[in-house]
Amino acid sequence: MSRNDNANFGVDGIGGAGNVGLYTESSTAKYKLGHRFQLFDGRVFRYCNFDAAVTVGKMVCADQSTGAADEITNGVIATATAGSTVVSLTAAGSAGPPADFQGVEADDYAGSYLHITDGDGEGFTYRIKSNGAAASDVVAFTLYDPIVTALTTGATDWAISASRYNNCHITDATEGTLVDLFPTGVTMIGITSGYFAWVQTRGHATCLADGTITEGNQLTLSDGTNGAVQLKDAETEIAIGHSLTTVATTEYAPIMLNLE
Repeated sequence: MSRNDNANFGVDGIGGAGNVGLYTESSTAKYKLGHRFQLFDGRVFRYCNFDAAVTVGKMVCADQSTGAADEITNGVIATATAGSTVVSLTAAGSAGPPADFQGVEADDYAGSYLHITDGDGEGFTYRIKSNGAAASDVVAFTLYDPIVTALTTGATDWAISASRYNNCHITDATEGTLVDLFPTGVTMIGITSGYFAWVQTRGHATCLADGTITEGNQLTLSDGTNGAVQLKDAETEIAIGHSLTTVATTEYAPIMLNLE
């Protein structure tokens, strides 16, 4: 499988053909990105690619600067008739990420999602199967499913959100940018940059604590320590579950994770 190998559907459940244990990493993909693995006790795991090394028990996220694009209003759109699975989009004027599709390479958006945000075709979501390299500000996307309502230049607004399971790394506690903010799950082992491994997304888990964690309280993504969780202290913080016991800051907290 390639680094960005993905699928639009598959058989879900316990196990799979890859035979990769929860505490194992590999330099090549053994499953499709995002493959879901569930145990009988309710714990859930997802298969991810990592673009940076991460140690065990850390909250990780996908890099939104690769595989996402801010909303484009009334941009140039081609080959986007109803029934087509190919659409060419021009990102000129985008503030990013990435600005104006600069440096986009083939399959950077494989597994991402095209959202039609306003105008002709609004409300539809299409999963991206593959893309070509940028030519000026234009990228051609191949979709898994055909376009339902035609998209048109000057009358369709769109945005792209990245896969949660590609180009993962530790979450950014500053939350100053949105490229390192949306949590995917907790690492089961230390993971090498460029490798593939499981992250946990639901059930009994263990994650780095920022501040004293007290039993039975709601937890959010930390705004003080990269890759950590903290007690909820603001409604705007991203919820990740609740605490199962009391531990001191910098220890690893038993938590009930709920990111599915």
